[in-house]
Amino acid sequence: MSIDVINLGETRYINGYFYDQNELLADPDTVTIKIMPPSGTLTQEDFLLSPSGVEKIAVGVYRRITVFNEIGDWRWQWEGTGTVQDVEPGQCVVQGHGF
Repeated sequence: MSIDVINLGETRYINGYFYDQNELLADPDTVTIKIMPPSGTLTQEDFLLSPSGVEKIAVGVYRRITVFNEIGDWRWQWEGTGTVQDVEPGQCVVQGHGF
């Protein structure tokens, strides 16, 4: 897995993909994303719970827009429970502008 390098202040979508036992895109009963910025303050958002920045794009495909406003290692994890149980981790490195 390659790790994206993102510039400080960029806004990007973090995408989550969920697959069933036949490796087809499918919707879990619940969808959660946990995001850990370099400061260590964990954010958790659940699809369909208000307020939430998680959007459903298509069957089994979800996203959350994120502002990468801290320099360092960012980590996140998508979690699906119920009929589709899946965990998908991700990470990136945010760098300064270099000025």
